[in-house]
Amino acid sequence: MSFNSAKESSFINGSVIFCVLSQHLLLLLAIEKQAAGIFKAKLDNHSILSSLSEVPIMFNICVFCASAMPKSEQISCDCAAFADYLVKGGHSLVYGGASVGLMWLVAGRVATCGGKIIGIMPKFLTNREISAAKIDESYIVSDMAERKAMMIEKSDAFVILPGGVGTLDEFFEVVCLSSLGKVRKPIVVLNSAGFFDDLIKFMERTHQEGVLALPYSRYFTVVDKPEEVIPAIENFQLPPVPSWVLPDED
Repeated sequence: MSFNSAKESSFINGSVIFCVLSQHLLLLLAIEKQAAGIFKAKLDNHSILSSLSEVPIMFNICVFCASAMPKSEQISCDCAAFADYLVKGGHSLVYGGASVGLMWLVAGRVATCGGKIIGIMPKFLTNREISAAKIDESYIVSDMAERKAMMIEKSDAFVILPGGVGTLDEFFEVVCLSSLGKVRKPIVVLNSAGFFDDLIKFMERTHQEGVLALPYSRYFTVVDKPEEVIPAIENFQLPPVPSWVLPDED
């Protein structure tokens, strides 16, 4: 065989090997892409969190609660303890911005422990509820609707503590949006001292009567102890989006 023939043969063999390796590489990339898609789907369908690394995930946790102090000492103690767990986990607090009632018990505790606070208050309540001075990020908005919208936007999860009609309004807002697939974030209720027992019975009745599509536990998680709140957020299972809901337009 001549030198040129040997050189040509080596070139052809090298080209064949290159083509084979390229095909294997493309196949591996396709498999990796498919596996990544399956893994992402599992995250989307089963849990909003992953344990891909040991680095803790920090949340902006929105708290809905009363602007007055409850009579129950257990409720006050549980809410203060929850604030401790929030800061200990490295999370930030998003709340209504007031320095009164249960709202400030939680926010003041977070501030004392060195946690970050985001407060959002409508202008017409600044005289009544008094915007707290220790807030890291403070926003004054035009009305209650804008307050709720901003709290939802800036939060990664929602925690409902004991409160009155304002708290229930905020609670049902996020539950309604969650049921429609418009809010894809955890919702956790701290049922301190059985405060929400009657509300839970009401939600059970709505499903029994067929006016609520899924059991309430698909929309929010109920816990009894403050130390259970953060784990409930981390393990929250997102409810399915109804098939008849149209996607948002770009």
